[in-house]
Amino acid sequence: WPQIPGFVSAMLPASAYGGVVLLMAGLALLTLVGASANYLHQMVSMGLCARTAAMIRLEVFQHCIHLPLAAVTQQGPTEFTSRVLRDTGELRAGFESLTSKTIAQITKGVAAFLAALLFDWRLVLERWPLVLLLLTLPVLFKLALVAALARVPAKAKEAGEAKRNQLIAAMSFERDSNRQRQRCRTDHTGQDGSRSQ
Repeated sequence: WPQIPGFVSAMLPASAYGGVVLLMAGLALLTLVGASANYLHQMVSMGLCARTAAMIRLEVFQHCIHLPLAAVTQQGPTEFTSRVLRDTGELRAGFESLTSKTIAQITKGVAAFLAALLFDWRLVLERWPLVLLLLTLPVLFKLALVAALARVPAKAKEAGEAKRNQLIAAMSFERDSNRQRQRCRTDHTGQDGSRSQ
């Protein structure tokens, strides 16, 4: 076990009241440092995600501007608007969730591992299979969860595309029916005019 140096123990207060005050002051200092580090981490990560999403949005917008007119009229302007606004917003939310938790969890894990090595490195080396299992299981679970969630938007997109195609077919059928009715009315009007003459 690591030993506290003699000059540090000599500086500690001898009374119980002084020990409690020193302990509370140490906890307050640790809380202040931790809260400041969390705030700075959130500020930096959110700023980085906002800049990245803005750059991606600008690139997508520039790409949409230079698309052929036939592709725009075929898919509709709402599709490209969704790609520019909604998809980049989802990317930003994903970036924020990754950078806000991943870095903090990695640093906590590294700190806990170093503390365990400091207390008893032999025990850590003897139990390395358990350490690897504890490290890989959460990562594998998150990857499986992400893969499962990635299938849901694909199915929803396929259903949306099917509904969109059905709506386009119904609109084209209605348009053709209106044209046919208009032609019939025009033909009847022309026949009635010829008969009256």
